[in-house]
Amino acid sequence: MATNAVFSINSNLDTQDIITKMVSLEARPMDLVEAKKQIEEQKLARESITTTLQKKERISIKPMTL
Repeated sequence: MATNAVFSINSNLDTQDIITKMVSLEARPMDLVEAKKQIEEQKLARESITTTLQKKERISIKPMTL
């Protein structure tokens, strides 16, 4: 860390900010993958609920036989 501070002082660059931004950029693909995973999980949950409701609807609509 001391070398970063010295480098920053000598070059007038905010190295901590540069490093933070680089790490953030590196993490973006992982964030996108996680977001896509959550969307897919939500789609599956919605499909499951829809299927369950459709099954229950078919059961309750069947005519009663005497």
